[in-house]
Amino acid sequence: MQDLVIKPGLCTRCGTCVGSCPTTVLEIDQDHLWPWLVPGQTCNLCGLCVSSCPQLGVPFDELNKQVFGQVPASDEPKGVVRGYWVGKAADPELWQRGAAGGIASALSIALLESGWVDGVFHCGKSVEQPWKTVPKLSRTREEVLGNAGSHYSTVPINALLKDLKPHGSERFALVGTGCHIQGLRKLQQAGAKGRRVVITVGLFCGENKSPLATLHLLEEMGITDPAEVISFTHRWPGGGGAQAILRNGERRRVGYNFGANMWRLAPFFTTLGCSICLDYYAELSDISIGDYRKGENVVLSRSRQGMQLIEEGIRHGRLDLRPIEWATDTVRRKTDDFIFQLKQRRACTLLADRKARGLSAPDFGMQEKSVEELWRADANRLLFLFIRRVMAASWARQLAKALPAPWQYWLGALFMGAELGCPWPLAGPEPIKKRIE
Repeated sequence: MQDLVIKPGLCTRCGTCVGSCPTTVLEIDQDHLWPWLVPGQTCNLCGLCVSSCPQLGVPFDELNKQVFGQVPASDEPKGVVRGYWVGKAADPELWQRGAAGGIASALSIALLESGWVDGVFHCGKSVEQPWKTVPKLSRTREEVLGNAGSHYSTVPINALLKDLKPHGSERFALVGTGCHIQGLRKLQQAGAKGRRVVITVGLFCGENKSPLATLHLLEEMGITDPAEVISFTHRWPGGGGAQAILRNGERRRVGYNFGANMWRLAPFFTTLGCSICLDYYAELSDISIGDYRKGENVVLSRSRQGMQLIEEGIRHGRLDLRPIEWATDTVRRKTDDFIFQLKQRRACTLLADRKARGLSAPDFGMQEKSVEELWRADANRLLFLFIRRVMAASWARQLAKALPAPWQYWLGALFMGAELGCPWPLAGPEPIKKRIE
């Protein structure tokens, strides 16, 4: 794993390798979240860490057949979908404390309270370090609520699978991004303990940041000692940016929205593994969830049990959802289609570039698209690759960190695959003109 994934920088920190290991030879480094070999432990060479790692390739067609019994159409980038929905959690508390519409939290609580599962694996907040995102196993409504909201940081959720017994009686759900779901499906394919996870909820993911991004945000707020933080969120209600509450009751905020933060911090804290991932819609999950507009989620039901869970949630008053027509919905198309296009563009371009230079790259098979079809101008593709290579140098990142926020925003946009002179359906630099509060 070290030579194949870690050293080349391909790891997404999903934790699947640690969760798959039947021994104690693999653990997660708590500072940077990389998996590492525990000194003095002996590997039994079972190969599960290699066979389940999504960054060594994902056979999407094969796994779609395994999970859904069919392969999505060649012109269907979202995967197998049975229904499209829009709405929010019916419970006002869940809606207020969750991200966008709070659907992920509502589904987690519905699964627990209805007896579908005994626990839910997801990401949440560290008790000791509230600014830090950590993997969680929740078994009650209160535990889910305590970790509700967006957590824009890579987190090894699948590492928690290491504690599952292959033949236990408990059943679990997993809420995660595409890499978490991919790793779980590959682990289930190997016939291992991953089959104890009986339903998955996937989160749309354009890309994610390393844990160092959160510390950087605290520094921008003027917080030099993270121990003073008793509460932190990457996204406060109303779509705002990062917010921290200190022990003395003082509230600090970054005065531009969470989306602008994601763009402008991308050149500094996005890992290569996230950049080459193609799975924006969490294609292999039973249910996929993303943002729709203020206070609402868009929901894709994929499997039969995913559809059943949604229908039961609506019938029992847990979910306030309405069906939509995906192809004609203009609100959704302004965001999801655009972000999906950027993700495909940069991932396929980086994969093709690595292969051309003889560097290691995962094989995603039918999911890869022709790079030529993804760029309007080849000059923009070359600019993208140039910026990526320059920003790989530590000196370049240090210089860029000193730039004004709007300049960082546009550098981040190009770093993420935006093209010069092309329409920009998102908010642009306006939300980041405010100074840090």
